Amino acid sequence: MAASLLSSFGAATLLVLTLRFVCFLRPYARPSTLKRYLGNGEAWALVTGASDGIGLAFVQELAQRGFNVVIHGGNSEKLKWIKAQLEQQYPSRHFQTLLLDARLATTKQILKLKLPKLAVLVNNIGAGTSDQLWLRFLDRTAEEVADVVTINATFGAVLTRQLLPGLSRPGLIINVGSVVDSWPSAYLEPYCGTKGFVRSFSEALRTEMIVEGHDIEIMHLRVFSVATKSSHDAPSFVTSTPRAMAMAGLDRVGCGAASTAGLLRHGIIIWLIELMPRQMLGVSLSGQVKWKIGKG
Repeated sequence: MAASLLSSFGAATLLVLTLRFVCFLRPYARPSTLKRYLGNGEAWALVTGASDGIGLAFVQELAQRGFNVVIHGGNSEKLKWIKAQLEQQYPSRHFQTLLLDARLATTKQILKLKLPKLAVLVNNIGAGTSDQLWLRFLDRTAEEVADVVTINATFGAVLTRQLLPGLSRPGLIINVGSVVDSWPSAYLEPYCGTKGFVRSFSEALRTEMIVEGHDIEIMHLRVFSVATKSSHDAPSFVTSTPRAMAMAGLDRVGCGAASTAGLLRHGIIIWLIELMPRQMLGVSLSGQVKWKIGKG
């Protein structure tokens, strides 16, 4: 009797996991609907934090797919250089620069922005804290914590509020977040917390657009492992290049999921990791981080 019950429980568990996995795979099988936002072929997109890494990759990929792009960053000379390079690479596209320090930008400055009519907004800008992403919370200054909240959460939310009314219909907003949005990792509290905000904000606003009948698609991108200057990781099967991440993000447009990892292999890795109990996941991650930064 006990063996029969155990067998039935095992079969039921396997069935549930199989159904969950099939549902998880569905968004990755759907074709991208990005072309829907091109309109007459002169559509504009704005990418924040676009001077390098994933942001710059989004600019390149959007230009490759027919969009004109506004490039946001905080360094004037770097933006000018990037614009010149992009104009050579994509001579049929138009580019503008937006110089604005997300850490210091006031709400009034954001409200006064003069931009072309946008069809796509990619809220990509993000920051860790100081030069060390992984650090004991009490080793961080209050100013560093405030900066992370401002850059990762406040800036994107206020910018979205300002640009949403003028966004073309149909319109698209991609909020670039992180897989740690729901992972309780020690030594990464401000970053985890603000990325959790980005995900909740994205999914809540997406729901409001649907309920209110606005033709605005909002998609949250859960970035897993990408080889950027801040990550110090080299590209591998697990760690993607910024361009691959941007390509995958745009390929997921119209997939029907409120939140996606972009790359299928990243999605599978995340799906498997998140089968682990939440507290166990937090302890496991924190132990790895502690070892990585030499605190163990």
